[in-house]
Amino acid sequence: MPIVRYARVSTKGQLLDRQMHALSEAGCIRIFTGKKSGKNAERASTPCDDP
Repeated sequence: MPIVRYARVSTKGQLLDRQMHALSEAGCIRIFTGKKSGKNAERASTPCDDP
C-alpha cells in the first residue's frame, strides 16, 4: 500500500525541508504540504485528516 503523509509548518520562519526529507526517506510516495497558522480552528481539512 502506498504511503501518503502530510507535512505542515505554522510560522514563516519554519521550513518544510526536514519534514519532506524525513518522509521521503521513510518511503512516502505522496506528501501533501501546508503552511497555515494553528490559531485558526477553522482551517481547511487535508486529504490525510481523520474523518
